[in-house]
Amino acid sequence: MNRKSLPAKHAKGAKGLKERTCKRCGCTTSRACAGGCAWVLGTDVCERCLTDVEFFLWASANDLRGMAEDFRSRTGRLLLRAQAAETMLCLMLRRAKRKGRR
Repeated sequence: MNRKSLPAKHAKGAKGLKERTCKRCGCTTSRACAGGCAWVLGTDVCERCLTDVEFFLWASANDLRGMAEDFRSRTGRLLLRAQAAETMLCLMLRRAKRKGRR
């Protein structure tokens, strides 16, 4: 992932948006750094002020968040399947008991 893939390019004169300010260099949504810059998601720092180490940590954290969300969705689907299988097994046992009574 390179820094140019980071989202949210500074907009010039964006209306209705809260003016964000970089904590390090002071650039804002309407006054970007010379040559342009982008906000790093989840921070109040523009990409030009982000060091390589911070960028690596930010990207790693986002990757871990994505993996955790994927794991949660997969385990959720597995749980639903297990519950459905349990329901089917209960129905089959009830039917077997009813047939045994006749």
